[in-house]
Amino acid sequence: TRFVEGIDRKFYTVTSPTDPGPRRSTLVFFSHKDKDKNRAIYEALARARIHVAFRGGSMRVAPHLYNALDDIDRTLNALHDFA
Repeated sequence: TRFVEGIDRKFYTVTSPTDPGPRRSTLVFFSHKDKDKNRAIYEALARARIHVAFRGGSMRVAPHLYNALDDIDRTLNALHDFA
């Protein structure tokens, strides 16, 4: 919830289900609105030691279990900086 609510919707679109319920997952897929920027953002996150997956031109985070709130906030801040 923290990641989904915190991502900057001016720059990013969450493409996985976000409504609470059976379709919502602990995995969150998202994309920059300019999809051509996704690869560069993914690489910048990797350099910052923020691990996300790059799948089908979009990015995927798994903000659960092994991540503290500080990790999620650090990722959100980096995404804002890289937007």
